[in-house]
Amino acid sequence: MKKKAATKKVILKVEGHGQIKADPGSTPFTVLRKAGFNPKLWVIGDPEEKATTITYRVTEKGPEPEGAPEPPQMKTVCGDIEGPKCSEEPVEAAFPEQSLTFTDALTGAKLDKEEPFEPLHLDLSRELLIEALRVATDITEKKSVMPILTHVHLKCDAKENGFALCVLEATDLQVSWIRLLRCKGNSVDRCVPAKLLMKEIKALPEGTRVELTFTRNAVSVNGRCEIVTAEGEEFPEIKVDPELQDSIPIENLSDGLKRIFPAISTDETRYVLTSALIDAEHGKVVGTDGFRMHLGDIKGSGPRLLIPRDAVKLLTKHGTTDSVKVIDEKLAAFSVAGGVITTRLMEGTFPDYANVLPKPTTAITFSSADFLKLLEGALAVDSTRVVLGLDNGNLTLQSENGVGTYDWKLPAEVKNYVGPQKKFRLTFNGAFLVDALKSFPAVLSTLGAPDGYGACLINEKAIVMPIRV
Repeated sequence: MKKKAATKKVILKVEGHGQIKADPGSTPFTVLRKAGFNPKLWVIGDPEEKATTITYRVTEKGPEPEGAPEPPQMKTVCGDIEGPKCSEEPVEAAFPEQSLTFTDALTGAKLDKEEPFEPLHLDLSRELLIEALRVATDITEKKSVMPILTHVHLKCDAKENGFALCVLEATDLQVSWIRLLRCKGNSVDRCVPAKLLMKEIKALPEGTRVELTFTRNAVSVNGRCEIVTAEGEEFPEIKVDPELQDSIPIENLSDGLKRIFPAISTDETRYVLTSALIDAEHGKVVGTDGFRMHLGDIKGSGPRLLIPRDAVKLLTKHGTTDSVKVIDEKLAAFSVAGGVITTRLMEGTFPDYANVLPKPTTAITFSSADFLKLLEGALAVDSTRVVLGLDNGNLTLQSENGVGTYDWKLPAEVKNYVGPQKKFRLTFNGAFLVDALKSFPAVLSTLGAPDGYGACLINEKAIVMPIRV
């Protein structure tokens, strides 16, 4: 039979009376501090001692344990004794309306009982908060060794008239997000789990004002739930101007990033290729994985920047304005969805894209829509490889595997730049062809083919290497 844990109670002689009941496993120091007492005034044995149940009784004339000498320069005596469990009394009974004053034995200072914690309130627009949290939840870590990175940081310094700006922040330590939201309420500095907050706010009816009420360790959303929060000081500091002053304009930046994103490598072993190159001086934004390359046109000025793929994904998903602010050699910031995304800049030498542009000897022009439909059939047979060739002025598409074969022709216009066209038959990754045609759409697409084996140029913007078979 399992032995029942003993009930412990600490008897203190103080100016006042009442009862303090602690949670199982609490230490005496923790409970006294939460109750508004200064733990330094009491001698309570081992401050780290824990028990299954600890009940603290504070009485005006409590019994003193035998053999426990009174500490010097202290007017209180305490000790641990075994005894029956204290009666169930409300916590409020331990603290009468009059304030309890204690004298610090070391400094002689008068210490008052801690005042009750007043709830803090924020009144925010539901729609704007959802818009900000959409970006934040794409940044916050789903699984992290630092739980605070799954939170958003809400910080507000309320004005005297009740109107203020609430700063919402999120980060995964590589990419950060900050947005200012107009609100009403008190000063707040707390961290809230991002995805849980988003779900609760989206559950509110459209047009509802979001009322966040912060207590000491939690926040309620319009009184419907309570979410545990963390101290604002635990959140990593983000040093960014939320209004992004003095940014550099770059025309077509947002459009260019969308076009080159599919070609950015996901292979971490080729570190520098997991970034996009912004080369405003030469009017290009470039992405490559070593097997293909997309080049977008931009206009502007400024240094060459290597932007990580994760940051480019956010910028293309949520839409960046055509400007950038270089904070220092390691950080750059972009205006997104009314806020600012800050990203670290990658280091390394990006491939010299100007020197890898192929020089086709033959141009094959065909209907983009018809080609994509034929590709669907070819990729249904073999999901990765498709063979392109020429047959009497037609572009042929073929694929084959153990379950069947696919062979179809598409009318095309063939133009040779250097003499007659030699045999053209190359195998490509079909997904690369689809990405190239969708990134640089045209009614009629042109495939620039080499004289033999080599890279092909699609619509003069996408380079695709064939597969050796």
